[in-house]
Amino acid sequence: MMDAAREWLIEANDVMRIYGDGEEIRALSGVDLRIKHGELIAIMGPSGSGKSTLLNILGTLDKPTRGSVFIGGQDVSKIKNKAAFRANTVGFIFQLHNLLPTLTALENLEVPMAGRLAASESRARAEDLLELVGLSDRRDHLPNQLSGGQRQRVAVARALANKPPLVLADEPTGNLDSAAGQDLMELIRELNLSQGVTFIIVTHDLAVARETSRILVMEDGKFVREDVVGSPFEEDLKVWAHTELGQRILSSAEGKLEGFDVTDGQLKEIRSLLTQADELA
Repeated sequence: MMDAAREWLIEANDVMRIYGDGEEIRALSGVDLRIKHGELIAIMGPSGSGKSTLLNILGTLDKPTRGSVFIGGQDVSKIKNKAAFRANTVGFIFQLHNLLPTLTALENLEVPMAGRLAASESRARAEDLLELVGLSDRRDHLPNQLSGGQRQRVAVARALANKPPLVLADEPTGNLDSAAGQDLMELIRELNLSQGVTFIIVTHDLAVARETSRILVMEDGKFVREDVVGSPFEEDLKVWAHTELGQRILSSAEGKLEGFDVTDGQLKEIRSLLTQADELA
């Protein structure tokens, strides 16, 4: 597995997760996944498609009914102390910041390092992290004294406290307005590049997904599509290509499209662009 460990941070093979003792609920149906070190990935899909279940399995909070998961070359099923493995390997960001309300921003960052570093070292690391996310001047503020965006920045810093190679984020912008969400994604992109940390972000927001480098789309417990993120124009075309109108244009004959006042030449150009976008997707 050494070669795989070097190439892939995450390697999942035929992962299945079934819940229920009576009627089975199949949350994951044979998922295969490869993610390289330092990637920035978005996972999208409708509610109930298996996104959060997959994230829990990758974070060793749940285990698959069938299949294998390797993280950093280690077979997760053979790891006895998963809590210690998580502390060293995986950081988590949730839709709710989950900061301790009676602790300051600085103190919240020290919590994951308790018992792992000397008090002076954890304090220095926490101060460095606050500077990294642009909140040094808020170090002594309680969570209720911070804005929603600032609280999520502290949550991002907390996820990095023990220098994990992997951060899993479940709807990290879900409780933020569009401006704060954009700011948070810009921060995550910067950290992905500067720290070399792999981020996997589950989101329903296409604007968030477009800030990543690769979008994986789930339906019914499996991946159905993968998009490499291109320019904003390319991304708009990809979305259009998968709409009802886009599919009508792609599947229509060379003649006019019923209900639309466009020339044959214009329709041909539109169809060509959508065909290219569909192939990219």
